[in-house]
Parts: sequence; C-alpha cells; structure tokens
Amino acid sequence: PKTDAVLAGYRRESEEALILLVSYPEPDTAARAHAGFLKHYLPDADKNGMAMLENNKWCAAKVKDRLLMIVLEADSRQLADGLLKAVK
Repeated sequence: PKTDAVLAGYRRESEEALILLVSYPEPDTAARAHAGFLKHYLPDADKNGMAMLENNKWCAAKVKDRLLMIVLEADSRQLADGLLKAVK
C-alpha cells in the first residue's frame, strides 16, 4: 500500500521495451526487492543486472535509493541499458 509503481512502453527507432519503476518507502526495502527480483526472475543476470531471456529479449534491473528500475522485453541489451541510464 505504500509503494507507487508505473509501467510504460518505449520505442526507440525500431526497438521496443517496457520499463517498470517502483518507488519504495525505504531504500533497504527497494534493495531487498531488487535482490529478490534478481534471485527469482533473473538468476543468470550479469554483474550489471542484465540477462537475455529465453525469447531472445533482454531484461535488466537496477536500484537507486528508493527506486527499483526494471526493463522488460527489450529488443536489445543497448536499449535496456539506455533506458536504465535515462532513468538514473
């Protein structure tokens, strides 16, 4: 009940992705959510929190303070990374 979230679709040139932003009340709650997401959804993520999914789409997750940023279904690693950098 104390968590705000937004899901948006993005298109850059011919590539598409979804981005989920979740704002938690406390930074430690966001960090736990990030760790749980990586553990359960992206166990193969690299040190940057990015992984290619079985459908050849990219997923990425980062946390900064109280904000959890997740890119879903990105057509490329570059798009996923660029969206995370734009949000930071």
